[in-house]
Formats: sequence, C-alpha cells, structure tokens
Amino acid sequence: MINGFEEITYELTDYERLKLVPCLVDGLSKMIGKKKAFTNKQCCDKLISLNYEINDARFRKCIHFIRQNHLVPGLIGTGKGYYRAETKEELEIYLLSLKERVNSIQEIIKAIEFDINTF
Repeated sequence: MINGFEEITYELTDYERLKLVPCLVDGLSKMIGKKKAFTNKQCCDKLISLNYEINDARFRKCIHFIRQNHLVPGLIGTGKGYYRAETKEELEIYLLSLKERVNSIQEIIKAIEFDINTF
C-alpha cells in the first residue's frame, strides 16, 4: 500500500487474485508485440463487458502483481498499452525507460528532502 493512495493501492482481494489475475495472465500471454498492445481502458472495458468488476487503478495493481510474480514474462507497458516483448532488445529498452523514471523520481525526492530541511 502506498501512503496517500491507500484507497487504490491496497493488496489484491481474493476476487482479484483468483479471478482477475488468471484472466489477465491468459490474455496478456497472447499479446506478443507492439501491434497487439491494448490499453488499460480497453482491457477494463472488455472485462466489464464480460461482467468482471475492475477499474483502472485496480487493473494497474493486478499488472503490478503479475510482474512481481513473473506470471507473464517480458510484460511491457507504454503509452500505447501493454504487451509482451518480442525481442530481448525491446525488453532492454523498456528496462532503460524504467531506470530513467526511477532516476527522475529520485531527483524529486532529493528536492523534497531539501525543501524539508529548509522549511
């Protein structure tokens, strides 16, 4: 759970872990390559049309769980959607992007720490 975002980052419910995650793993496993990417909204809309209960925040939490537990190897998320990498290079580029985002967040952390110390 993330402080300040408790209402959307709480641990997966049994329903999410036992119903949604297996459904997502099945679908994501088939989405190999950028051309098969689908967005959070597309996936949520499809699941809702199939009578699943989900929203965009809980979808992201399920994706996080899937990645943490290595349930779909090579799962990439971009502005164009989620899909599985076709090549090692594609996954390396995605890893670099994640590292760049971590570095950006670390810069903000340093700035806020500075602000706290000068407050």
